[in-house]
Order: sequence, then structure tokens, then C-alpha cells
Amino acid sequence: MNSTTVPFAGGPSGARVPTAVADVLGGLKRRIRLYVAVEGAALVLVLLATMFWISLGLDWAWFRVSRLELPVWFRVVFDVLVVSGAVVAAVGWIGLRWARRFRARGLALVLERRFPELDDRMITAIEMGDLDDDELTPLSRAMLDQMLREVVEASRQIEVGDVFQKRPLRRAVLMAVGLLVSIGGLAVAESGAISRWADGFLGLEETYWPRDYQLVVSVVRGPSRTDVPIDSQSPYRHPRGDDLVLAIEVRPDPSRPDVAPLTDVEVTYRQAGGSGRGVCSQRGPHQFRFTRGGLLEDLTFWVSGGDYINRHPYRVRVVDPPTVEQIVLDCRYPEYTGIAPARQKVQGVQVDLPLETDVSLQARTNKPFVGVRVEFDNYRLVLENDNNAPKAWFEQQTEDGQAVRRRAIDPKLLLRISKEGVLEWPSRLLKLPLLVGTGSAKGLDRIFDADSGTEMLSEPIPMPADVQMRISVLDTDDILARDPSRLTINGIVDQPPEIETTLRGIGTEVTRIARIPISGVVRDDYGVDEVHFEYQVVDGNTRPDQLGGEWLKRSLLRPPSGRPREFPLTTAREDIPRDDALKTPRHEQAVWFDLRQLTPEPTVGQKLVITLVATDADDKNGPHAIRSSPIHVFSIVSNEDLQFGLIQKELRLRQRFEQVIDDIERTRKNLQGYRRQVDDANKSTDGNGGEDGGEQVNPAERSINEV
Repeated sequence: MNSTTVPFAGGPSGARVPTAVADVLGGLKRRIRLYVAVEGAALVLVLLATMFWISLGLDWAWFRVSRLELPVWFRVVFDVLVVSGAVVAAVGWIGLRWARRFRARGLALVLERRFPELDDRMITAIEMGDLDDDELTPLSRAMLDQMLREVVEASRQIEVGDVFQKRPLRRAVLMAVGLLVSIGGLAVAESGAISRWADGFLGLEETYWPRDYQLVVSVVRGPSRTDVPIDSQSPYRHPRGDDLVLAIEVRPDPSRPDVAPLTDVEVTYRQAGGSGRGVCSQRGPHQFRFTRGGLLEDLTFWVSGGDYINRHPYRVRVVDPPTVEQIVLDCRYPEYTGIAPARQKVQGVQVDLPLETDVSLQARTNKPFVGVRVEFDNYRLVLENDNNAPKAWFEQQTEDGQAVRRRAIDPKLLLRISKEGVLEWPSRLLKLPLLVGTGSAKGLDRIFDADSGTEMLSEPIPMPADVQMRISVLDTDDILARDPSRLTINGIVDQPPEIETTLRGIGTEVTRIARIPISGVVRDDYGVDEVHFEYQVVDGNTRPDQLGGEWLKRSLLRPPSGRPREFPLTTAREDIPRDDALKTPRHEQAVWFDLRQLTPEPTVGQKLVITLVATDADDKNGPHAIRSSPIHVFSIVSNEDLQFGLIQKELRLRQRFEQVIDDIERTRKNLQGYRRQVDDANKSTDGNGGEDGGEQVNPAERSINEV
């Protein structure tokens, strides 16, 4: 060949084409790849920009409808789809087209089709380029050289860029530029939108929309407890049956001072029984309240106001409130009562115990507790949780609830020890040692004495009788008992013994040698310890209310033993005074007071005053002694006066008896007369048959009935 030739990749094996033709084909190849790269990049940018505007529009529309950001999962899926689509588009529009192999014959055909003036000479030159010179005749070689010269000359005159259609590339580039310019304009006009989109779709933040208001929700737990903020991440536990009161605080965006105050806040809730919506009542410029009365089942709710609504619902789980299920009293009664130690279950809100009883109160709750308060009068025992360990103290309060004196208590005194030998905490059992007595005031003061120092209290707490005790429980769900459990320990005051006495077969006049039998019984709730006579010998003119002398004591022949609760006044048969004439004992069921044993002997005209005195065994607040009432007063008379008095008494009884007989005879005669009148009236009525007779009979019958 006469012209300079070079091998061309993609042509026939060993094909050699002129340098000018190779340059044209190489330029076309480069221009094709540039076209593919520019168009593909523009289309990918169009796709990404379109997805940007779609995501921005979806986010805006969703926030306007729901006042919430798009869910994170949705944005993640959207980002994955966009990235996947962009990668697929880039591979399809750029990668695969760029990597396609360009053959010289194909490039030549493209040029032949676009430039007819080549007249198939370029494709012929490409196809003939692989022939050896030995295979050509001189004529063929001359014709080939001529054709190559013409191809080289023609290739220098063509414009390779005319091969391409500019409209698709221009449209893709213009669309890409337009979309990018629109995004740039949005960034200039409202940079917050771009940053919001970046936070939401690139940063995948859960909250990225700026809001005019923030609503902070707290649960109002009552006057004695602070409000607790509610968190959407964990459920709030609420006592069953209590009102759920929500306090909603509106916090405007401080960077927007022109934001109008919020006047409308709503709560949307859902329960197993249905859903509903409630409007909150406004309590202040930025305070709202919502009440759901008597909550009995779990609740899920959302709070909305202005442009705010909580993304994740607040959850309220209803649980049983803590309460004291049972109170048991282990009682050690005072020794004088004679009652063995016993366990007593409390039924109701009151229990009666003898004073000075040592009580171990055991209160069992329905749930484990981490706090207990026991209050009575102006005293309070507190058991609370301190770094997962129990801590207890006993304090005296002022009227406004301020502690003025405090004494630490060993928690071992209040809690049960487990089988492992450690304190059970949290626990369901509270042990409270008490001493119910009249000296509780002094005992309570002694607890707070300066001599006690910092030593922990490890002895029973003095408890006043007839004072209401209030037990409040705080459980592991941080729920305080709705109403404290109440218990009143009424102190049974040991009453003095009761004495019932009567005289047996004797009057108020006796001689100096009389033996006076007194029968009766002595009773005491916890046992009679002692019974004896007390007497005085006074002048005959002294009245019982004028007694001022000293009482003299005389023991019974048969005193009580073993502290009986009922002691009958009896005398042993061998100790009973005997009648000298009958020689038989009399009045065994009585105690005898023998005047012959008095020293000095009483004289005629004096009076003998006798009473019985009984004493119980109360060694705590007693002993209690009592005299029999009424007291027995006897006049000392001579034998003749006593006999004369008995005769006079007999005569008076005889006269009274005779008078009664006369009254009975008179009444009998009157009745017989009335009966005769009735009979006569009945006879006259039967003969006349008139009504007047009946009217006359009736008064007579009424008279008889009255008699």
C-alpha cells in the first residue's frame, strides 16, 4: 500500500486502515462515549432530583395531614429504592453503554449512513484492509490505492459530531439543569427545607420538622405527691379505679416570639372497649388538664395541639393498687390477766386489747412494697428504699407535718428475714412491735431523749390506746395506696371488781353477840386477788354519810385463791356458827361477821358499819379496790329491845294481813252485787225484747269489768 496504514481495534483480523480514517473512527468512538456519559449522568441527575421533589412533597403532605414525620422505616425503604434505582440507571445508561465494544465496520457503517458522499468506500476500505499485497493484482492494487486516497480525502471533510441527535442529549441536560436550579433556588429561598430534608432522608432522624409548640405530659398523682412526667418509651402504671389526671404543659418555640398562644389541646385515646377523643380544659396560659375518670383498663393516648402530636403513643397500664390484705396481732397480755399469748386476726378497723399488752402487728400487703408510712397522733414511722436497701426512722411531727424529732430504727425490727438470712426487700410483710398502755406519752418522750444518742431504736414503740393508726403503702410500681388502712386499738381499762351483797336472815338491829351472815358474789374481769371485811363502830347518831373514822380490817375465813374471776361469798361447813338449840349449820353460802370477836366490844346504842372490800391483781395500773355498796349499818341494842322490836314487827305484819283480808271480802261482796244486777237486767231484756234494756245492762257489765 502506498498510504500510511495503522491497525484498528475492532476491525478484521490484521486489518490496517489509513491513519486519517483511523483518526475519524477513533474520534467517533470518543464522541459516542462522551455522549453516553453526559446523557446518562443527566438522566441520573433527573432521576435523583425528581425523587428529591417527590420525597419532599410526600413529607410535606404527610406532616400537614398527620402532624408527624414520615416513619423511619418508610424513609429507609425510600432511600434504598432511590439509591437502587440510581445505581441501576447509571449502570444501564452509562456503564453498559460505555463498556460496549465498538467495531470499525460498525463505526464505518454509521458514517456511511450519515454521510452518503462516502459512497461505501470507507466500509470497503475497512473490509479490504485485511488482504495481503500478494493476493492483489496490479490493477486491484491500483484501484484500492485510489479508493483509499479518496476515503482519506473525504474523511477530512466530514464533521463527526453531525452523526449524533442533539435533541435527547439537550433535553436530558436541560431537565437536569432545571431540576438542579430549582433545588438550588429552594435552598436559597428556604434553607430550612433542605436541612429538614437532609435530616429526615439522609440523617434518618426521628424528629426533624420544626414545630411552633412542644407538649410535655405529666401525670398528676395528688396533693401529697409530685407529678411524674410520662414517657412514651415505657408504660406508666396507674392504680385501677383511680382517675387519670394529665397535666399538659405547652412550650412555645423560643426562637419564634410571634407564635400565638395555644388555646386548644386534644387527647385521643384508645382502650379495649373502644376509642374516643377529649378536649382538655385550660388552667393557665400554657397549662391544660385532662381527666379520665375511674380507669379500669389499659389506655393508649396521643396528645395534639397546634402543629404537635406525639409520634409514639403514651401507654398507661392499669395495675392493682397496693393495700393491706390482712393484719394479724401477736399479743402478749399482761401477766395479771392470766390470758395466754395468742394470735388475733383483725376483722374491721377496731380491736380491743387490755392495756399494757405487748403487740407485734403484722400487716400483709397484696404486692411487694418499697415504702411504708405508719401514722398516729403527731408521730410517724417511715420505711423507704435507699439504694435498694431499707431505711427506717420514727419521728415526731408538728401540726403542719414538719419533723421536729427523729430516731433511726433498725429495719430488722420491721421486716422479715428470709431463709438465706437476709432481710426480705422488697417485702410483702410489715412487722411493727407496739406496747399499748397508759404510759405511752412518757415512753414516746423517752424514745427521743438526748441520752438515746444515735443508737437505732430496737424496742417496741409505745402506742396510745384509742388512737387511730394509718398505714400507707408504696409498691414497686411507685403507686401509693389510694386510702391508708386504718386500725384503732382500743385499750380495755381494767375495772375494779364488782361486789353484790345481801343480808341473810337478819335485820338492822343486832345484839352485841350477834353473828351477821352476808351472802353474795365478787366478780372481776381478770380475777379477784383479795376480799376482806372493813368495819367501823360509831355513835348511834352518826349517819352513814358522816363516817370519817378509820376503817378496820378483818379477813375472811375462806379468802379467794387462784385469782378466780367469780368468787362467791361462802364459808366452810366446819366454820359456820351453829345454833345452840338446833345444832345444825345455817347459811353456808355466806360469810359471817362475828361481833363477839370485836375488840373493844360495842356497847348498846352504838352503830356497826360493815362493808366488803375486793381488790384485783392489776400490777400495771392498779391494783383496784372497791367497797360493797350499799354499806350495811346495824344498831346495837339489848336483848330486851331486840325482842320488843321483833314483837312490834310481828304485830304490824298481823295488822297488815288482817287489813288485806278485809279488803278482799269487801271486793267479793261488791262483785256479787254487780252480778245480781246483771242477771236482773238480762231477765227484763228477755221479757220486753226492747233495746233500752240492753242499754241498761251494758253499764252494769262495764262496772263489773272495771272491778
